[in-house]
Amino acid sequence: MSNPSGMSAAAAKYAVDCCPPPLALPINFRRGIIVFAVVKHSVCALYFAAQAFIFFTLNPIVLNDIQAYAPFVVATSYSILAILHAILLAKFRFQLNSKRPTVASISSSNAVPSVKDPTSSLGCLTEPLWHLWSRVQKALPRDTLVLVFNGIQLASQSYQVTLIASTVVDVWLVVVYSVVVLLHCCVAPLIFYSRHSQLKGVFVKFTNSVISFCLTVVFPLAGVVVPSLAYLLVDPNLPYDPTWSTRVMLVSRVVVVASPSDYVTKLVMDAGTLFSLRKLGSVLAKSVPYTKLRHHQNIALGGISAANSIELIKPIVHGFRRVRRPQRQHACYLVWSVLWGIVLVILLVRAWFFRTNCPVTCVAQSIPIFDLTCRCKYVHVNCHAIGNESLDVASVLDPAQLGHDVFFLQVSRCALPDGIPSASLAAQPQLEKIHIQFTNMTSWSGTLPPSVNHLVVRYSGLATVPDVLQHGFPPRLTSLYFEACPLKSLPAGIETEWQSLYQLMLVNTSLTHIPSVVGALHQLTDLNLGFNRMGGTGSNDSQSSVSFSMLTNLTNLIELDLSATDLTDGPWTLTATHFTLDLRLNPIFAVPSAVESTLLTNRRILLDGTTFCNASTHPSYCHTPSTCAPNCLTTMVGNHLCDLACFNAECNYDNADCDAYGFTRP
Repeated sequence: MSNPSGMSAAAAKYAVDCCPPPLALPINFRRGIIVFAVVKHSVCALYFAAQAFIFFTLNPIVLNDIQAYAPFVVATSYSILAILHAILLAKFRFQLNSKRPTVASISSSNAVPSVKDPTSSLGCLTEPLWHLWSRVQKALPRDTLVLVFNGIQLASQSYQVTLIASTVVDVWLVVVYSVVVLLHCCVAPLIFYSRHSQLKGVFVKFTNSVISFCLTVVFPLAGVVVPSLAYLLVDPNLPYDPTWSTRVMLVSRVVVVASPSDYVTKLVMDAGTLFSLRKLGSVLAKSVPYTKLRHHQNIALGGISAANSIELIKPIVHGFRRVRRPQRQHACYLVWSVLWGIVLVILLVRAWFFRTNCPVTCVAQSIPIFDLTCRCKYVHVNCHAIGNESLDVASVLDPAQLGHDVFFLQVSRCALPDGIPSASLAAQPQLEKIHIQFTNMTSWSGTLPPSVNHLVVRYSGLATVPDVLQHGFPPRLTSLYFEACPLKSLPAGIETEWQSLYQLMLVNTSLTHIPSVVGALHQLTDLNLGFNRMGGTGSNDSQSSVSFSMLTNLTNLIELDLSATDLTDGPWTLTATHFTLDLRLNPIFAVPSAVESTLLTNRRILLDGTTFCNASTHPSYCHTPSTCAPNCLTTMVGNHLCDLACFNAECNYDNADCDAYGFTRP
């Protein structure tokens, strides 16, 4: 006589072995991972979309400052990644809402074969070959491969910690990044001690996904994307803030693609984040809450005795397959990872609390973990604040005190008749930005470091372009700003040296006409000639007509500022939809009918404070009030530049822009 109970148990065991139940997770745990996956897909999509928007819209000057490689290619790649994240998010939601096959559905459709034919194709043989191979791969021990992969990840992340600590000046960013890496050191190895293969797989995927999300998305989002969007959408004058500029530019150096190899590396990391999240989403979509699995198992094992069902379910409880105890390689990885985490903690604590103090002139510094000397990034030598306006500036720029990593140098309210000595500048090979303000500088000889890309000289005694800018012009210098000095003109032939310029500002420099060399600077995107009493009509005066007509050669121009230049008529032949023409505070009486009204309504032509605006009522054309004090436009207040014309009660003392220079309010 046959044993029906034994036959039923054998048949059910075959069904469970061939078509195992879906992965069962506690309800709250499964729900939490699903929420994380949805949030991560959404944030990644927004992050890559924001990155693409930033690279598509940033002007060439900023792109040069952050040393961005192939901005259009990078922006296109980020756009594709954003679209892929959005598609996978929609697919993931669809999978979660769709009906998944379970043991219950198999049993209800008589999927359990007769015991007479235990190799019946009604079971596993109906599955596609690729699915069978996938299950075989899952059955193989792959911990060694996973350990190697995690080791490579940890090594890369540790390298990034050292790079970020030696570059970034935001301590909180370094701390957050380091804490995430330390969690990877200590948490990830413990997961390998789980004896449930499916549970371990879920936790490994989840942990890697969380860590990669924090390091490749959250860190750049907080350090670069949010400040960049603030610059693009809220305050376009933020680059004139030395602290903001230093902080954001340095963070961007470790985030933005800077070379072909960097592009490949970051693209692989970002794609890895996408695929790891996709894999986690696939596992979650096929999983069920634990209570559902118990119900499905009861249906599938109907008619089996309690003893047989307990023995049958024991190896697969919760849907997890038991594996051997952790091997020696797991212990070695755990010891190595935890030891490295301890070493990293010691190095970070040592770097933060036991390093040499920087001098008072150092505003922002980095904290490299292998070097305890001062590594100043932003130096502001304010002789008035120090209490010695006759101070020898070279003496406080000693690299023995500041280090050799200065990125931004500002000198203000100092006796500096001959400029900054070349030897002091040459000692800083990473120096990129120099601001010299409120000095008595009348000459400046020598050479600038080739790394300099931004130079501002305001409120000085320069009557001619200094020798340092006439010979040996830095090849990366793209932005040159002169203000409040009696230059009067530019030397002939200087255009051959200045071909790298994208931005030229000659504000209140006693110009009487547009220098002829300007028309030969074909890469210019921003030209500011404001507050120079050039006069003329712009269109009818013979001298002005020649001067303005040569600006038609500047095909890359984005903004032309001719505010407060005593023009009685505008250079209307220059008007175009691709750049902004600023004619504010000029005695312009009328606008020709040939000028498109959309250029006025869209603020492509600015006429605030002109005779035309003062005598008419065109609220869409003119913004009032245009000034808060003589020679102080309302847009100059709070623009992160100290404008003495705005340092009065009527203009709210320039919204504290002058406070850093020690000017006292009456």
